[in-house]
Amino acid sequence: MARNFTTTTDRVEYPSDAALNITGNLSIYCWIYLNAGSVYHSLVSKTNNDAGGSANPYDFRTNNEAVPTLSCTRGGTSYDLTDSTGTISTGAWHHVAVTHDGATGTPAVVMYIDGIDATATLTFDDRTDAVSTNTQPLYIGERGDELGGDCRIACVGIHNVILTAGEIKTAMRRGWTPRGLVFFSLVGHDADLSGSARTPTVSGTSIVDGPPIGPPFGFDLGWMGAFTAAGAVAGHPAMRRWGGVPHLASHYGGWN
Repeated sequence: MARNFTTTTDRVEYPSDAALNITGNLSIYCWIYLNAGSVYHSLVSKTNNDAGGSANPYDFRTNNEAVPTLSCTRGGTSYDLTDSTGTISTGAWHHVAVTHDGATGTPAVVMYIDGIDATATLTFDDRTDAVSTNTQPLYIGERGDELGGDCRIACVGIHNVILTAGEIKTAMRRGWTPRGLVFFSLVGHDADLSGSARTPTVSGTSIVDGPPIGPPFGFDLGWMGAFTAAGAVAGHPAMRRWGGVPHLASHYGGWN
């Protein structure tokens, strides 16, 4: 299950709250499928609707060369921009992730493509101020200023910790990982499953088949309809345990 975002107004929007204004340790990940590589694709962004990318604590996207990019506004106006050294091929699912420690001076930023470190390149060096915050919604698939694209997105996670390389691979294989989780959506089934009461608003988009997460990728069958409940995961009531391992409850009727 995933959503296909084909216009600059297609998006899934979640109301703002303090937990989403992350100015320190941050990790973001999702599965993406680029239908085109020559346009900007907004993936996960908490941006200022009236001023484009201004005053946003994080704006995770691919640029018009299919390079994963993270922008974090500093002091409300300036920003630091980090590009991956890798690119995303079109017409196939890929898992992308970024971690950022929010530090002034020289922040530690790591990009991942398909679970592999795609060492980040800091391309815009303005980090004397703290990361900005705002009261804008969280957007998936399109920024508040209608910077969209032509892509599919699934399994979006946001964490207030720096995930390890191993945890990024766990998120890639299982869809999510629990430490520091503040937001998670399958996308397609759009509810925030992190345990927070954030109700999504969907504009446009269509539901399509999701990424190839399954037993060949190390995924437990709990995702595929063979779920056996053995109690909720602490702090995440929408999560359950299957075979002793945390998973999303699979009452959504299978992955695709």
